[in-house]
Amino acid sequence: MSNRTRHGSSQSDLFPRSIRPTIPIDESHRLVQLALELDWTEVEALYEGRGLPPQVPAMASRVHVPVYRDGAQVGRATSTTWSPVLKKMIALGSVASGHAQTGTSLGVEFTIEAVRHRVSAKVVDLPFFNPPRKTATPVV
Repeated sequence: MSNRTRHGSSQSDLFPRSIRPTIPIDESHRLVQLALELDWTEVEALYEGRGLPPQVPAMASRVHVPVYRDGAQVGRATSTTWSPVLKKMIALGSVASGHAQTGTSLGVEFTIEAVRHRVSAKVVDLPFFNPPRKTATPVV
């Protein structure tokens, strides 16, 4: 849909140039896609606290869950799964650029038996795993 109103004028015509509302853009709120590594020992402790064995999901979860820093939501994890190669719980998501530096400690919502918890997560570089054999040239 275009930015024209029902009467054919554009949104910018609604306000004279001198009093047009402006919204300052703060770069720290721009969303950045990133990789997260969840603290598996915390996940195990949560399961143990409920008297359950830790459960590794069979498939990646596509449920968006909040990502926190210092109690405030700064983004969301859009995909979470257990990596059998890395033996770690990993996630992809997007957070405000001010919290996206590699090594930054964040918290991710984790649900066990319909009860929400927070577990620690760390921002890591992508790809999660990049073995030298992927880029090695064959010897002929």
